[in-house]
Amino acid sequence: MHLNDFRFESAQHTLAIANTPSFIIRKLKEDSEVQLLSRHFSGAALLQMLQNTLNVDAGDDLRARVLPFVLLVAVALSQDRVLPDTAQIVGDYQPEWFDDARSLLLATYRPSTFTKGRVQQARTTGKSSASSSPIIKGP
Repeated sequence: MHLNDFRFESAQHTLAIANTPSFIIRKLKEDSEVQLLSRHFSGAALLQMLQNTLNVDAGDDLRARVLPFVLLVAVALSQDRVLPDTAQIVGDYQPEWFDDARSLLLATYRPSTFTKGRVQQARTTGKSSASSSPIIKGP
């Protein structure tokens, strides 16, 4: 899957109606395409794509204008914990509010770790001492 395979119509609409950077961030965090993007690519790949988008003049192309925000939020959602690395990323064509959005994400960034495990069911030998009657009885 390539970046061009993702559909960002909802993100484009968000950017078109946005009145603050925090609105953009909140809506993009909820966007299913942005969430999918963050799971599909590694943090390093997302950072590289972000750097590339900041070196291209988006002009009037709304998709190209929203990509830096989409990638920034995807980096923030990534399990690779690379959001702090965005502080060093600069480009020739940073969109309005990009630095504000990045600052907001960095200020609220709380890395977390998830561990997958398997819980084994306890084996019982013999008869249970628990009563078969319900704990809570109705009227």
